[in-house]
Amino acid sequence: MSAIACVIVCFLSIYCCKPHEEITDVFEPESPTAALIFLHGAGESGSEIRRLVERLSGGFSKYSNLRIIFPTAGAKSFSPFPWNGQVVNIWYNFDSLDIATKENVTQIGESASVIERIIEEQVLAGIPHKNICVAGFSSGGLMSLHLGYEYIKDLGCIGAMSAFLPTSSALYKKLIDQGNEVENDLPPLFISGGILDFFILPKWMKTTIDAFQSGGVNVTSVSQLEASHFLTMKSVGSFFDFVQQAIL
Repeated sequence: MSAIACVIVCFLSIYCCKPHEEITDVFEPESPTAALIFLHGAGESGSEIRRLVERLSGGFSKYSNLRIIFPTAGAKSFSPFPWNGQVVNIWYNFDSLDIATKENVTQIGESASVIERIIEEQVLAGIPHKNICVAGFSSGGLMSLHLGYEYIKDLGCIGAMSAFLPTSSALYKKLIDQGNEVENDLPPLFISGGILDFFILPKWMKTTIDAFQSGGVNVTSVSQLEASHFLTMKSVGSFFDFVQQAIL
């Protein structure tokens, strides 16, 4: 059952889907020289997001030197409506779907440690930080923003699709306060969203873009008039074009 279906039926008090096992799915090319770590959204798994991204991208075989890693987040209570506290696979909890929502800083740190270990495995395998990208969809995109600009700041690129950075976040405040004084070697950011997104409002995405640009980050943004809170062929295709320029 899809994550969206689980949300609907749980909201109707019919059935709440059990969390997925914490399994990491990996696309392994013949000669990897770069790596992409892609983080799923609330209630999904690494395997589910891999199938979707692979289909929308037209297949991974054309990326002959890009290892693509799809980890699965641990199970946590997720507060925002319509999840309303049900336990799902999520990188970290936040209070509500709101631009000023309060984030669980402890859980952000815990998930960052998990992703940092994956990154270290790539480095030990011969792939430098500058050839590694961390990206995600929805709440996975939120996590990628924290990872790339709070924890490991020398990665090749960061991607956030249908995601935003809350204005209550310490990272948001740091970006605004320091203005263009940030060092130029922060990773470039790809961010995309839909004008019809019913979860992450377009104005939240603009606020997020403005904050990162204020912080000196090179931002590539894609906005889709017809899109809602879903990955699309356009957003995924544009993102992989961005990855190719940044780390391949």
